[in-house]
Amino acid sequence: MKIIKNIKLIVIKPANDYRETLCEVYLDGVATQIYVRGEVLEQALYVADNRYLLFTTDNVIFEESLNIYLIEIGRGVLDKLWVGVPYETDSYSGCEILDEYSLRFSFIYKRDWQLLIYQKPAFRVSFYSFLAFLTTFRLKRYLRLKQMPKS
Repeated sequence: MKIIKNIKLIVIKPANDYRETLCEVYLDGVATQIYVRGEVLEQALYVADNRYLLFTTDNVIFEESLNIYLIEIGRGVLDKLWVGVPYETDSYSGCEILDEYSLRFSFIYKRDWQLLIYQKPAFRVSFYSFLAFLTTFRLKRYLRLKQMPKS
């Protein structure tokens, strides 16, 4: 896994009162026909095998949230997560790559999060008492988000 700079987002539909910005992902200046929510690309990482991890935000002053996408060129969005709390703001700190398939980042109340990336979808049913994490319901996921203990 490595941090890259050759991905950018092009706005397709601007944000409104009900939806975040919709953007198309461009890799090396070429449209991928992959669409993600969030106007600001906070960070992009190459994972492996045409897979990329994208962290996006919408640059909303009083209610920032973080979208995390695992995309594969030619297949589209493989998995996505959302981290945020209503009426709270924070900024994405950037990530620290822990190993080939995991990283750590800070967001929302300066909490540390660990993101695990699976090569194949793994069975996951997650229950969180903290309201900062939402995901669409799926039994098999490529991404797993864990809150790290305070050090």
